[in-house]
Amino acid sequence: MDFSIRLTRKAWAPVVVALMFGCGGDDDGTSSGSTGTLGTGGSGGSTTGTAGTAGASGMTGDGAAGTGAGGASGAGGTAGSSGQDGGGGKGGAAGKDGGAGKGGGTGTDGGTGTDGSAGKGGSAGTAGDAGTAKDTSTPPTPDVISDVPLPPFDGPEDLIRELVGRLRAEAFEAKCRELEAMSQPNRKTKTANYTAATEWVKGWLATEAPRLPVTFDDWSGSRNVEIKIAGTDPAAGMYVIGGHLDSVAATAGMDDDGSGSLGAAMLASAMSHYLYKSEIRLLLFDGEEAGFVGSTHYAQALLASGCQPDTCMKLFINLDMIGYDPMDTGTVRVRFDLALPKMVAQQVKGYVPGLTVTEGTGNCHSSDDCGFSRNGYPNAGELIEPTNNPQWHKVGDTCDNLNSKTVNKALQLAGAMLATMGGIHGRAP
Repeated sequence: MDFSIRLTRKAWAPVVVALMFGCGGDDDGTSSGSTGTLGTGGSGGSTTGTAGTAGASGMTGDGAAGTGAGGASGAGGTAGSSGQDGGGGKGGAAGKDGGAGKGGGTGTDGGTGTDGSAGKGGSAGTAGDAGTAKDTSTPPTPDVISDVPLPPFDGPEDLIRELVGRLRAEAFEAKCRELEAMSQPNRKTKTANYTAATEWVKGWLATEAPRLPVTFDDWSGSRNVEIKIAGTDPAAGMYVIGGHLDSVAATAGMDDDGSGSLGAAMLASAMSHYLYKSEIRLLLFDGEEAGFVGSTHYAQALLASGCQPDTCMKLFINLDMIGYDPMDTGTVRVRFDLALPKMVAQQVKGYVPGLTVTEGTGNCHSSDDCGFSRNGYPNAGELIEPTNNPQWHKVGDTCDNLNSKTVNKALQLAGAMLATMGGIHGRAP
């Protein structure tokens, strides 16, 4: 609508006030702010005061814009002070394009500025200070768990969502580069670099998950790293997951198998916040590149202790090379002869946004699942990246060649599988 210039100065005044403090445009808040308080009319006088300049409105928050009315001028006297802008609607959604309506206040907790008082004798009033904008930062997403107290949970599904949210691609990326830096030129078994890597893992786990028992299993110059999360039901058996920490001589081996071994340790940290009926063991093996030395040693000792498959060691999940995904497919291959882990993977994949699961068979894939399946535990298999890495056993097997998002999806899938099969049922004290 076009307002004609034929309006007189006296007629413009209420129009300007109305425009400046009128209703917010495109306001999608769920409730409108309260109307500003009308100014008190001035007392009678010989000279009509000119209205003061309106104070600057507060910065917009998330709430809907309120409608603030200007104060009315007293007849023949000094103009009354203009009213304050209306407060924003509580919990209101932001207006279209995020903009508040004209004269609108901020959302909840975002205070608006106060309009300046009318000047005496026609002088302009001082503009009010702008209000402070409300903090509208994004609330925690499934990929982020904040340090604030967690809400009550309704069942295992809520706990699994929390667990998955504790695993973050950027955290893996940072630790991958730390491990790579200490692994030059390699992390070969029985070297100082390999030993230093085991000490490093134990060190940061002591900080991030101080309740976790982390032990070294040393024999004949070799060393496995074992991490245990005790179960609450001794009859529920155990689930085991792991990857090998050693590399070949030619490379630092960040996909083969820094991705799986580091991933197992990070998964231990995330899983340590919860209770499970079954015991969960997470392992970093030595000597895979020398013929599954660490996993064979572990499986033989476990069997000798009387731990039987199905009733005691119910499943072994191998993590070896989970990070090469140049097309960013978000795919993880789940390869077991057993039907149960593949069925569970399909059941829980919805906890991991963007994940694609493909199935395969086998219990010995030229890696540490062979150390178990050849020594009394046929219930073994693997999670593995979507396609073979051309930098396998080459100097180019670096963190730069990995897709940290796909690594994280594989770890989230593994965590959801273990939590489901292991009977997650509460938060750790």
